[in-house]
Amino acid sequence: MKKIVCAVVAICMSTSAHAANWWMIVGPTGPLGDRSAFFVDRASVSKVKGFTRAWLSAMKENPAAGSDRSYVQFDCEQRRYMVLQKAKISQNMNYQSNTPPPTWSYVVPDTAMDVISSNVCSGDFYDGMTLKGATLEQFAKTVFAAR
Repeated sequence: MKKIVCAVVAICMSTSAHAANWWMIVGPTGPLGDRSAFFVDRASVSKVKGFTRAWLSAMKENPAAGSDRSYVQFDCEQRRYMVLQKAKISQNMNYQSNTPPPTWSYVVPDTAMDVISSNVCSGDFYDGMTLKGATLEQFAKTVFAAR
């Protein structure tokens, strides 16, 4: 229980330390009614000991499904990533957080993570889409309604 409380506090502190700047990188993808969109918080992108870190979010078309947020470390040279923190956020903004074991995964070509890692590592968000002044949930709703 202490770990969950500490993780939630860590997420709240790290997300409140900066003003989020969410950009849609991939999406919507999947069958109509069950689509997903993937976002990167540009304000969270940072370099730490030679690695690039960023907050990512996966949003489902159905708001009742909630969203997943992950703090991810990228090894841009080796094309791999490690999830440092994960949080499941329900529709009413309740957090369920966990810290997975530190394990590197290689980026699989032609996947959402391939596009995300390429954008995060290059810092090129030109092809992304942003909606200034909106919450991530409002942004996702706009994205799904437009496509």
